[in-house]
Amino acid sequence: MPLRIESPTLSLDEPARVGMPVWLKLDMPYYRDSGISYPYDIFPAAFGCNDVEVRRNGVLLPRIADLSTQAFGTIIGKGSPCGGIASPRNPHFKGRLPLHLQYRFDQPGTYEVRLTMRRLVQHDVPFATDWTRIEILPADPAARQQWLAGTVANAPTDAGDLLADFLPGILGHPDDETLQILQPYLYHSDRLVREYAMYGLTYWPDSQVGPKLWDWMRAQGPTDVMVRYFLHLKDFAALHSSELVEASLPYLQSDSPVLVEGALDVLSPDWILAPDIRLRACEALIRARDHIIQMQSQSLNNFISPLGQRSTGVDCL
Repeated sequence: MPLRIESPTLSLDEPARVGMPVWLKLDMPYYRDSGISYPYDIFPAAFGCNDVEVRRNGVLLPRIADLSTQAFGTIIGKGSPCGGIASPRNPHFKGRLPLHLQYRFDQPGTYEVRLTMRRLVQHDVPFATDWTRIEILPADPAARQQWLAGTVANAPTDAGDLLADFLPGILGHPDDETLQILQPYLYHSDRLVREYAMYGLTYWPDSQVGPKLWDWMRAQGPTDVMVRYFLHLKDFAALHSSELVEASLPYLQSDSPVLVEGALDVLSPDWILAPDIRLRACEALIRARDHIIQMQSQSLNNFISPLGQRSTGVDCL
């Protein structure tokens, strides 16, 4: 009798409903490692060498996000496409993908999913699972509120846990509440967490993100990723460039390297500034010189540049 080879199977990591995360789990036979370890990149919708298709009533669903919608202002395609940034300290999150970050499940009922893994190849042919039925339960606003409250109350502090579970869990269903939950992670001390949170902003419309970023930066200071996203919103940034420069100057003296770097990034763009604002920015940079040098942070290199090593919006020489 020929040996029967068992294939991997798909399932949901836990019951899912409209408005809640949908985690797709790959179950490997004989306790083998699937090789799936999210996140694969700082772009939330990046699934590495894994391609997931979803259909309903036989019709393929369009993706709500992918690299083309999220990877702005950067070069993609370098390095191994199958690599990842998942922490090896988080094996309990392996073997699953946040399906809600690529597809919107806004209707309850039966869907079908298929996973193609290009890392597992036989004779250069990618391995694909069978189409698998999954059920999405109706929305339950009370259950969602309870889940959000519990998620925030038990938010991890480890960067690996934030990237593998917490942050992807709150993305994909954009509303005011989840945007507010995301906000502190734009200020996180870990650069990967900040960048992941920034690209997560793409799930909200620009018309909602722009005013929020502006309010946060004026109230709490800028960070590198917030400035980068602000510049991505070209028309909105052009309207507020001078105000942002003035609002950022006090943060050159901050004890937070993240805020200092953000303030320096505000001074880097070639904005057309009024002479009085340019003068105040130059004076603030000179006053902050010793403070930033003493911090011995990565901000040091960014600080030196506005003083004359490259052409910027604030030229103090």
